[in-house]
Amino acid sequence: MSQPEPLRFRPIDLTGVYVLVVDDYEDTLELFRSALEAFGAEVVTARSARDALTIMKTARVNAMVSDLAMPGEDGLWLVQQLRRLKSTQGGGIPAIAITAHRERYAAERVREFGFEAFLTKPSIPSIFQERSPPSSAADGFHDTISHSWISFPSSRPVKQPPT
Repeated sequence: MSQPEPLRFRPIDLTGVYVLVVDDYEDTLELFRSALEAFGAEVVTARSARDALTIMKTARVNAMVSDLAMPGEDGLWLVQQLRRLKSTQGGGIPAIAITAHRERYAAERVREFGFEAFLTKPSIPSIFQERSPPSSAADGFHDTISHSWISFPSSRPVKQPPT
């Protein structure tokens, strides 16, 4: 019986991609900022769901990574508000949910709210890798993450987020 071929990974190039990272903990924001910037992304951060929504309405971003468990409005509220926005305001961008409280959230429910992927902290750097062939069929969770980061709407103009 032959051994299955090991998975090979290569980094995703996020050059020119604007990512909004939302978390109430500064250290988590900085961890994501560092990881995303290492792959070429431009990162804007928000410490609350309301601040993130304001940013979404005033600046163009290509993707969002949001904590679920935050004081006040949580990540589920945020993604619901995001999905109500027009596509020109970011209503259709890929959104990835993160949480340290996996037991509080069912992955199916998180996706029903509008997130494309659901990750548990602290396994962050693995989301920035794209699977190399061979892969004949979709690989579920990993492909969802890879495609979330790769398939950005090309027709949507990107404008510099506020500094």
